[in-house]
Amino acid sequence: DLVYGPTVVCLAYTLYSVLYVSGNMRRPREYLKYYSRVRKLTKTEVLNLNNAMLFRNYSVGAAEVLFHRENNKLMPKILSWEKKIPKQVFQSKSS
Repeated sequence: DLVYGPTVVCLAYTLYSVLYVSGNMRRPREYLKYYSRVRKLTKTEVLNLNNAMLFRNYSVGAAEVLFHRENNKLMPKILSWEKKIPKQVFQSKSS
């Protein structure tokens, strides 16, 4: 959907970058808490953040395998995030 798609993907990629840099699953929620003070998300947007973050995780994982093969030190984290991202709970303050 062109109404929400670009915003959700951009935000989800930012949330994933926060996770990637920090390595901490709480940091994306903290980022979103502050982001929501500036721009309230719709329920549809919130519901799709996990899917977009998971897609980003797959993309980053594929690139890691392609470029680093057996010398990949990040893959254990990426594989653990694959299980944790769908369980990540984001909340919306808007209706």
